Amino acid sequence: MAIIKLQNEGDEHTMKVAECKTVAGNYGEQVLFSDGTDTLYLPKQSADRQLERLGLDESSVVGMNITFSRDPNPKKGAKPYWGMSYAGTDAEAKMISQHLKTMPRAEPSKPTAPSVSVNVQQRREAIVRDYLMLWQTVATALATTEASAVQAAVATIWISWKDKGIQPDGLPEIKTPEKAPEVKMPAPSGKRLAPPTNDAPPDFSKFPPPTDDDLPFD
Repeated sequence: MAIIKLQNEGDEHTMKVAECKTVAGNYGEQVLFSDGTDTLYLPKQSADRQLERLGLDESSVVGMNITFSRDPNPKKGAKPYWGMSYAGTDAEAKMISQHLKTMPRAEPSKPTAPSVSVNVQQRREAIVRDYLMLWQTVATALATTEASAVQAAVATIWISWKDKGIQPDGLPEIKTPEKAPEVKMPAPSGKRLAPPTNDAPPDFSKFPPPTDDDLPFD
C-alpha cells in the first residue's frame, strides 16, 4: 500500500474512496483516505472543512470519486491549501443535487385582475364614438369649421344629455344578463287516469218514431 503525498501547488490525485477515518498522526489528528491500494492523509481540520463544503462526512464519502489537490495560497510563503472536489460522474450528479437543493422554489403565479374591465373599456370607446359623431353633427348643422363654436355647441348638448340622464357616461353599466331560470316539470304523481268505458251507444231502433203530436208547435 503506497502513501500518496501531495506537497506542491497544483499537485492532485483522484481516487474512489473505499475507507475514511480519523487517525493519530505525528502532528495531531489526521484523516485517512484510501482506495484499498493507496492512502492519502489530510490534516483533520482541512479534511473536515472540505468534507463539509461538499456536503459529506467520513462515512458518506466512502464510495465517492474524489479529487484531492493542493490549491494556491495567496499568502506569500504559505503552504498551498488542501482541496477536495467531486470527480467524474459523481461531480455531475452532486452538482445537480446541490443545484436542486439551493434553487428557490417557484411560487405559483396569482392571477391579476385587469385594471379596467372589458365592459368599461367598451363603454369608453362608445362614448368617444358618440362624442365625435355629435361633433360632426354640430359642425354640419352650423356649417362652420371654427373649433370654438363647434366646441361650445357640443358642450351645451353634452351637458343637456347629462341633465336628462341620456349622456353615454351617465348610463348605468350594462350588466351581463343572468341565465334564465330553469323550468322544471312537476314530478309524476304516479296515479293513472281511468280508461274510457267500452259501453256501446243506445239502440235507437227500440224507440217508436215520433208523431205529429210529439212536435213542439201546433
